[in-house]
Amino acid sequence: MTQNPYTIYDLEYWDKLHNRGIHNIIVGMYGNIYDKDKEEKLDLMRNLFQKLDEEVITDYEILSDEYFCVIGSKRNIKEKNLTLSR
Repeated sequence: MTQNPYTIYDLEYWDKLHNRGIHNIIVGMYGNIYDKDKEEKLDLMRNLFQKLDEEVITDYEILSDEYFCVIGSKRNIKEKNLTLSR
């Protein structure tokens, strides 16, 4: 999990973490809609999204003067539970 990455290097290899299917990821970005770097930061998220396979959830919202964007793995995770019997 990470939040507000500022450069492409901050998201380097996150696509590989997700696409290998071993690890889930979640990346969030937020800020003021008037920030000078808003579009640049959202482009980072778009680029990451394009590199990920289909098992992804994404959302983008604006509330007042703030924006929020998230990308995350959406996989069913199987768990094994140990059951003891007598």
